[in-house]
Amino acid sequence: MKLNKFLLENKKNLTDYGLSGLGSLVDDYLTEPESLLHKAEKALLENDDFFEVHRLLTKSIETQTVTLLNKLGIKEPKAFQVQISLVNQLGILAPRILVKIEGSHNSLENYGEDEKKEKLENQLDITSLYIKTTKRFMNNFFQDFEMSSHESPPNWNKINKYSWLGSAKHSFKILFHEKERPHIQAIGVVDYSEVMNYRINSSKSDYIPLLRAFIKLSLWDIDPDSVFDELCHELLEVV
Repeated sequence: MKLNKFLLENKKNLTDYGLSGLGSLVDDYLTEPESLLHKAEKALLENDDFFEVHRLLTKSIETQTVTLLNKLGIKEPKAFQVQISLVNQLGILAPRILVKIEGSHNSLENYGEDEKKEKLENQLDITSLYIKTTKRFMNNFFQDFEMSSHESPPNWNKINKYSWLGSAKHSFKILFHEKERPHIQAIGVVDYSEVMNYRINSSKSDYIPLLRAFIKLSLWDIDPDSVFDELCHELLEVV
């Protein structure tokens, strides 16, 4: 059974949420994008080569964007504008911030010296916000989300038969797997029996909505029941 069909038939039975698997997608305390950002800030304070500052800030954002997409299992396009469009779809930052980030890539050649410095100061602030927000998300990423319902008392005979599924009579679980080739595993349980269990990668249309649900749960203070309702609305529209 595919995810859309499972949710269409069983959403009404899924009333209790579970959230776990809080982990980090970041390997190093000081990442390469942060190192580039610090170099750019130092060079700007010293009134160093403005074009070098612009290059460092641009490289910082580009590197962070590629890292973010790769960690989430999305093969990054070559064009930076398309990469930023994907980040926008994920909902990590407000679209107006991403528009400013994309605009900051423009050349400095047509600006005077004072305008160049002002533009770089703005670019530094935007780059810093982008790096901190995306890293905060990658450092605090929930990788296990479940909606379920239980009987009282449970049917122990069926639970014993399918004990690895837990005690829920009905359950919907999504798991983000980050190792090797990142993907999302979707598991569905109806009347204590597994009816759905398969992998979803970035080539599937429901991958981005599922990732967006994890991002809402990890980065923003949104009620999990609301996140689930929004996810169902998105996925059932994909049909």
